Amino acid sequence: MSEPNTPTGSTPTNSTPTSPRGNFLQAASVSHSRALVCYALGIVIGLVLGGISLFNARGTTTNRLPDENLALVNQRPVLRSDFIAQLETETGLPFNQTSREEQLRVLDEMVREELFVQRGLELDFAETDPDTRYALYNIVESQILAGVTTSNFTEAQLRTYYDSHREDFSPQSFEDARQEVQTQFYDSERTRVMRNMLQFLRNRSTILIADEYRDDYDPTIYQDSYFK
Repeated sequence: MSEPNTPTGSTPTNSTPTSPRGNFLQAASVSHSRALVCYALGIVIGLVLGGISLFNARGTTTNRLPDENLALVNQRPVLRSDFIAQLETETGLPFNQTSREEQLRVLDEMVREELFVQRGLELDFAETDPDTRYALYNIVESQILAGVTTSNFTEAQLRTYYDSHREDFSPQSFEDARQEVQTQFYDSERTRVMRNMLQFLRNRSTILIADEYRDDYDPTIYQDSYFK
């Protein structure tokens, strides 16, 4: 039998179809299925890693605090200086003579206090409860006046005040009226500091007064009687 003739110069064609699985596994060939699978895997891996990092971040607190802080409660610090002051006040002992148990008890008190204060702010007690508002007012006032103490007064300040208010102390000399001069100067300094702070707060605030009082309202009229 004669064999079939193959045209000269032609190459036999492999008619076997290419397997899609073969293309999927061959990096040199283009496979839409492989691209879709890799894309999906990338999304899944990204979501998993993101979820793990988010899970680990929640509930994780840093163990490193600044030296001046003894604790952080919702990112609000419990200051070491406040802790020492409260510990010594409660125990009546210097810090280095207090026990570990006393220190832990006071620390827990301060953490609990901070939690309650934060809860009070969440509930807006300072806005709605008169007793809380008054207590907060007194705290702020005390903080403003903390630097005004008779121990800070110099002899020159007292003499200057005496010379400018001689009619209040006549006929006493400065030496005889010194205690009274100091008391009056202390009161005047408190008034000055409070007036300056109040003016600062007014300047940075927006205050609206109802129509029936707006034209007549002048806070400078009442502040002197208020600060006495």
